[in-house]
Amino acid sequence: MKELVEVKVNKSLGTIESNLDVVKASIESYIKDYETYAVSEDTLKDSKQLVADLRKQQKALDDERKQIKKDWNAPFTEWEKKAKDVIALYDKPILLINDQLLKFEEDRKSKKRVDIRIAYMELVSAIDMNNELEDYCPIEKIYDSKWENASVSMKSIKEEIQQKLEAVGMQIDTIRSMESEFEDKGLEEFKKTLNLQSAIQLMNQYKKQKEEILARQEAERKAKEERERLEAERAEKERIAAEQRAAEEKAEAERRAAEVKEEPFPDLPEMDEDPFIEPEAQEEIPFAMDGPFEEEQPFGEDKLYIRVECPASRSKELEEILNNMNLEWRYM
Repeated sequence: MKELVEVKVNKSLGTIESNLDVVKASIESYIKDYETYAVSEDTLKDSKQLVADLRKQQKALDDERKQIKKDWNAPFTEWEKKAKDVIALYDKPILLINDQLLKFEEDRKSKKRVDIRIAYMELVSAIDMNNELEDYCPIEKIYDSKWENASVSMKSIKEEIQQKLEAVGMQIDTIRSMESEFEDKGLEEFKKTLNLQSAIQLMNQYKKQKEEILARQEAERKAKEERERLEAERAEKERIAAEQRAAEEKAEAERRAAEVKEEPFPDLPEMDEDPFIEPEAQEEIPFAMDGPFEEEQPFGEDKLYIRVECPASRSKELEEILNNMNLEWRYM
């Protein structure tokens, strides 16, 4: 391959001689002379001429500066143009060679990525007794792009992968050693994040939630039992009170029945002589009876029927007497 010619530049820098230092000093002195200068009618014409002369000298010096710069830069401008053309020309061989270098580097990295994956699979098989590490710790989660650098050896890469796999395995064992009923939640979180603290925190949150739910359910159960107990006590009190009322009513009815049995019936008129009681007599005797019925038989043909009449004020008393005697009766 041909070698490029080395660039060589010979430069000869010239000098510019002038009396600018003297001019500068004279102008500064001129300024001091005119710091207290006052224009008057007599000096007006001379003052205008003085300003015109100063501007003329200023312009002449500036024009000279521009011309000298142009003449001075002419050789540099011509050389600079040639230099830029040559500099741009270097890009062509650089690009041609650099493209090859980039392709070569990418091929090298691609091969190394394959070697890294093979090393990972070998280490997983050697370390993982439960066949689960690959699920929890795929190579994508621990991959470090610096492994692809030519300066990083495969030995150091294998050591780093082994350390990470063993660490993940120990953290999985830590989660299981807690024997939490929410172990599956913790392992699922760890599989997503490879963060042991996050997994433990999640299990504790589930445990706390369950405790709160159980405590709430227990409180509700106790409250329900207390309501049922109070309801049962109330119902028992009502039952006892009802039995007491029924016993008292029965005792009162027996007492009244006993009083009625002891009280003799008043003399009734002979039924044969007067089977019907005049309305005026109903207020003088408590009850009046006649019978048997000849036509109407309200309870059947095989029973004896007697009609009893009493004042309305004593109808309840008569009902109790008939009930206590186990007699069938009805209002007519």
